[in-house]
Amino acid sequence: MNCQCFTEENHIIVNCSGKGIERIPNVLVPNAEIVDLSNNYIKELSDVDSVTWRNVTHLRLSNNLISIIWDCVLLPNLKSLWLDENRLTELSYGLMNLIDVSTEFQIYLSRNNWNCHCHSLFTKDWLLRNRQKIADFSNIYCIRNSSSVSFTDIIQMKNAQKLQK
Repeated sequence: MNCQCFTEENHIIVNCSGKGIERIPNVLVPNAEIVDLSNNYIKELSDVDSVTWRNVTHLRLSNNLISIIWDCVLLPNLKSLWLDENRLTELSYGLMNLIDVSTEFQIYLSRNNWNCHCHSLFTKDWLLRNRQKIADFSNIYCIRNSSSVSFTDIIQMKNAQKLQK
C-alpha cells in the first residue's frame, strides 16, 4: 500500500493517508499504535483482525466514504477515533457503548449526515453524557425534519426542558 511507517516518541505510527485505499488493511506493522487511513475511499469498517490491530490506540479515518461501522470492528485499546467527513448517519450501539464506558475516549464526528429524529440513537441523554468526549461537538449538525440542527442546539433544548419542569 506504500504506507509510511515510523517511530515517534516511542509510538509506532503507520501513515496511509491519501493512498487510494478502499478497505481497512488486514495486515499492519506489528505493535502499530497510531494508524492514519484518512483521505481514502474506505466505505465501511468491518473484518478487522483483533490480534493484528490490538495495540492501535489512535485511528484516523477522516475524509473517507464510511457509512457503516460494524460492532465487531471495535478495538479494545482504542482511545481516539476520527470519523469526521464521512457518510455516517448513526453510530453503532457498540461504539456508543465504548464511548460511554471509556473515561479517556475522544472521537471526531463533524461533517457527516447524522440523523437526529426522535428515534435516533443520538438521544439527548447520550449527547449530554458524552459531549466532552466528542472533540468537535460544536461543529456537528444533524438533519431533523429537513433542516440542519447542531448538537449544541439539541443539548440546549434538553437543558431548557429541564428548567421548565
